[in-house]
Amino acid sequence: MATLMNKMFRLLFSIILVVVFACIVRPQDASSLNVSIIVDHPIFQRGQPAVVHAKIKWGAVADAQAKTLRTVSLLLTKPGTKRNFCTRGDCLGATFSLPDQLAPKGGEVIEFDVALEQLYWNDIISSQYDFSRPKNMFDVIPKGTYYLSMSIGFRANYSTKRDPRVIEVASNSISVEVR
Repeated sequence: MATLMNKMFRLLFSIILVVVFACIVRPQDASSLNVSIIVDHPIFQRGQPAVVHAKIKWGAVADAQAKTLRTVSLLLTKPGTKRNFCTRGDCLGATFSLPDQLAPKGGEVIEFDVALEQLYWNDIISSQYDFSRPKNMFDVIPKGTYYLSMSIGFRANYSTKRDPRVIEVASNSISVEVR
């Protein structure tokens, strides 16, 4: 029994040593992709602009093909909802098409504004989309407090036509209120 405990202790110590060494050796922020958003006013009301300022700093992301960046996804989630575990009515999303296809290079910073009221919003669990005019932000999103975030997705280098793989990077979350 003591021999088994001794082996387990050595294994645990080795794992901790490897993790600590890996954190010290690799660069922390030089090779990352940073996506961030800010808002001027965290209260969105009908008839007033609801604008998000987005910033993407493109780094050397492993397994990423930075050929073109065409769209970004925006997500409103109710407090207490985990990002990948939305139920009906808890998460609302919209897609923003960038004006030009972007081909970011390492270290380049891309900034743009998104007018949220100019997008088509939908419950991400629903399979129905409403693309009728006018845009539907204040008709689809119930009044309340939400967390707003943005994400970008791009094909991985090891992706194939038969086996497409996408890397998704999410921004920070901002608490906003829809009135």
